[in-house]
Amino acid sequence: MANKQQGLGEQGQQGKYTGRDVQQAGTERNTLQTSMLEQGAISQTEQQASYWRDQYRNEPYVTKGQKYDEYAPAYRTGYEGRSQYAGQRFDDVENNLKRDYESNRGNSPLGWDKAKQACRAAWDRADQFVSPQTDRQQGPDRQQGL
Repeated sequence: MANKQQGLGEQGQQGKYTGRDVQQAGTERNTLQTSMLEQGAISQTEQQASYWRDQYRNEPYVTKGQKYDEYAPAYRTGYEGRSQYAGQRFDDVENNLKRDYESNRGNSPLGWDKAKQACRAAWDRADQFVSPQTDRQQGPDRQQGL
């Protein structure tokens, strides 16, 4: 190439970039940022699932002998719902969460009355991952852990 404008920062050059170079660099940066966000979301889901897989037996609402897989859809509904309904209180979106749980419960034998407790626990734990600007208006019932 006689015209060295194609090289994005070849060492030793003062670097003249064409509009196409700048556009391509911007596209690459956006693709990388999107990929990083997607990986973060997956990682967050994996972290939550791992926590509840290890912790669920210690929860007061769990019946002795029940398996994690019975509670997993309720936990997932809670921690995913926390992001989906950011800026809202659990009690205000409970009907939506119930619908989400019923749609995604698979073979879990837990009805909403039992699943709701696990969903709420995961929702409350997910608070630490929600930005303070988007949601910290939980009200007195949240502060008392009800």
